[in-house]
Amino acid sequence: MRRTSNPDWRNTASSTLAAEVVAALAELESALVIGDPTSMVADAAAGRGANTTRWGHRVGEGEDVSGWPRGGPYDLAAIRMPKAKDELELLLHAAAGCLKAGGRLLVYGAKDEGIGSAPKLIAPLFGTVQTESVGGRCRVWSAIRPEAVEGLRGALEAWRLVGVGGWTTYPGVFSADGLDGGTALLLDHLPSLSAGLRVLDFGCGAGWVAARVLAGCGEASVDLLDIDAFAIAAAQANVPAGRCVLGGIDRACGPYDLILSNPPYHVGKEQSLGVIGDLIDRGAALLGPEGELRFVVQRRLPVERALEQRFREVQRVADEGVFRVWSGSRPR
Repeated sequence: MRRTSNPDWRNTASSTLAAEVVAALAELESALVIGDPTSMVADAAAGRGANTTRWGHRVGEGEDVSGWPRGGPYDLAAIRMPKAKDELELLLHAAAGCLKAGGRLLVYGAKDEGIGSAPKLIAPLFGTVQTESVGGRCRVWSAIRPEAVEGLRGALEAWRLVGVGGWTTYPGVFSADGLDGGTALLLDHLPSLSAGLRVLDFGCGAGWVAARVLAGCGEASVDLLDIDAFAIAAAQANVPAGRCVLGGIDRACGPYDLILSNPPYHVGKEQSLGVIGDLIDRGAALLGPEGELRFVVQRRLPVERALEQRFREVQRVADEGVFRVWSGSRPR
C-alpha cells in the first residue's frame, strides 16, 4: 500500500523517526513533547527515565491542552512540525522558554510539511542546527538551548495579533489573516435571528460567526466551541458576551435552536470528512425539534446524503464560487 493512501502516515513516520532519536539519547530527567497526536516520542523519553509532559494547543495533540505549556525547565523539548510557519515560530519560543540551558530541542516532520525549512526559524533562537535523522520522507532536526535566548516571547499574549477594529487572533488560528471566503458566504446567508435564540458556533476560530450573530441580535445566547486553545483565547477577546468552550462537539451543551459552522475538512495535509460527519450526526442530536444546522463547505464535498439521513428538511442555501451553504432542519 502506498504511504500516501494512509492519511496518518506523516504522524506515524515522523514520530517513529523522532522516537528512535530520543531512545538513543542519554538518560533524561524531564521532557516536553509538543503538538504530537501520537505518544511514541513521549514513550521513548519515558524509556530514558524522563518525567514526560505531552502538551498541545489543540485537542488531540497532547494530554495537557492549554494556551501555553506548563512546568519545566525540561531537559528535552520535541516539537511535531505544525502546518503554519508562524505557528512553528511560536512553538519554538514556547519550547525555548521551558528548556534548561543546555537542553536539547528536536523538531520533526515530513518533507511535504516543510520540515526542510525549519532551521531558518530554529537558528535565531538556538544557534547551530543539525540533522539527527532522515528517513521515510521525514527529518529530525536538533539544537541545543543557549544560556540566554535573545528576544524570547514566553507567553501566549506576546503573540497576540490585532487586526482592523481591534480584532484579536493568534498564529495557527484558522483565517488569522482576515475573514475567509467560506465564512463570508455563511455570514451573508444567516437565518433570521430572534431574542432568546440558543446558538452554537462550532469550530468558532476567532469568533467571526458568533460576533455577527450577537451584532444582529444581542439577546441571543451564543456558545463558541473550538478544539484550539489559541482560537478560544482569541474568541474570548473578540466575543466577550459569548460562552467559549475548549473541545470537540462532545463538549457542546444543547439543546440549540441553531448551529452555525465553517467546519474543518483536513487532518494535517489530508482531506477528511470526519469532523463534518460528526457535526451532522451529533449536531442533529443537539438541536431542538425545530432546530437548524447551517454550515458552509467547499461545493465538491459530498454532504447531502448525510444531511438527508439526519434531517427532514435539507436545502442548499447558497452556491457561489467554490463554496456551498447547506441547511438541515427538523432533525429526525
